[in-house]
Amino acid sequence: MARECGGCTQCCKVVAVVELAKPQGKWCTYCEIGKGCGIHATRPASCRAFDCLWLQGIGTDAMRPDKSKVVMASTSDAKNIVLHVDESRPDAYRAPAFDALISTTIEAGRRVFIVTGDKRRMIEGRKP
Repeated sequence: MARECGGCTQCCKVVAVVELAKPQGKWCTYCEIGKGCGIHATRPASCRAFDCLWLQGIGTDAMRPDKSKVVMASTSDAKNIVLHVDESRPDAYRAPAFDALISTTIEAGRRVFIVTGDKRRMIEGRKP
């Protein structure tokens, strides 16, 4: 079954949008929180291209970004995972729901990057 954003707008907060000069960790001025994008038809290319991993079928319902406060994405080379974490819950990625994703990624020799606002961490070898 395909997943849909529905009322989830978490990426509109935690993901940067270069075209709009929107930094990570700040709500997009065009976001209608809990509803969707106010400029959906004309949204920037980076927004059009972005599909979080949850939308792609990765993770459980508990990992849905608006519930977990974590937007899962892959790096541009699709080798590593990026967890964009809401600054209001900086330890949200430590929830049990993310254990398998983090462990599997690390066991495969890949990295997990944690992005919380302007802070970045890398998990390599074991979960901190």
